[in-house]
Amino acid sequence: MDGVPHELVAPPVELGPLPARWRRRRRGVREETLVGLGPALLAVGGGRRIVQGAAAAAAAGLPWVAVPTTYAPAWACLRPPPARVLVDPALPASLSGEERAFAVAAARAVAVEGLWAPDGSPSVRWVALSALRTLYRAVVSPARVPPAAVSRAAALAAVGAGNCAPGLLSVMAQACSAHGLPWAVAMARLLPAVGAFQAAAAGDAMETVGDVVGATHAGAALDALVVPAPPRLPGANTLEAVAREVLGRPWTSPRTPDRGDVRRLLVAAWS
Repeated sequence: MDGVPHELVAPPVELGPLPARWRRRRRGVREETLVGLGPALLAVGGGRRIVQGAAAAAAAGLPWVAVPTTYAPAWACLRPPPARVLVDPALPASLSGEERAFAVAAARAVAVEGLWAPDGSPSVRWVALSALRTLYRAVVSPARVPPAAVSRAAALAAVGAGNCAPGLLSVMAQACSAHGLPWAVAMARLLPAVGAFQAAAAGDAMETVGDVVGATHAGAALDALVVPAPPRLPGANTLEAVAREVLGRPWTSPRTPDRGDVRRLLVAAWS
């Protein structure tokens, strides 16, 4: 993908119209023989399908290809990373207003996490900031940001995140997705709560976010990132299961939470 600093190692991202044979693929995860890869898993769909694709590829020991059908770049911090990512800006055109809002907000969350990543390089922070500027405009003035620009910004945010160890926010969203909560909704709703938790330890990143959204302090910056909550609050058993799964996975974070912190962040995200 053009515009990515050469030192960032990322899966090949092909940005543009998909051939007709790819457009006919049904959403889901399945094995196919792909040119240049041989037997591989193809994950087509929104965030949940992409997360499922990575998990299935890890279990099967196969490479996998991500074909996201929304702006939400769920492939950003997945392990194993995809061997290839095919991004067609036309695919998200059929999203409803709410689906688009959550997908763009999820991409924005990926960019913000890239800004505060403890192991983020200057190049990672540069692509994260570039992506965040476009994605924030896509939320406040959606008619002024064409789909191709949104798709490119989401992919750029994901490339930056993919060059860091998985972050707390992304791992929490993946765990939510594994328990039936949409990945994009989880990322979008968790960002303000996790951002507030990280603010004291990630002051420079929050200041940068404030500059983008026109806020003078961290609280106002986080308020600008809030999206409407879906009606369903995860049940207590789900919250406990997600908290256990998050604490059992490797991730990095400017500030380290315990199980109680993780559970409180989950509750705050849906409050």
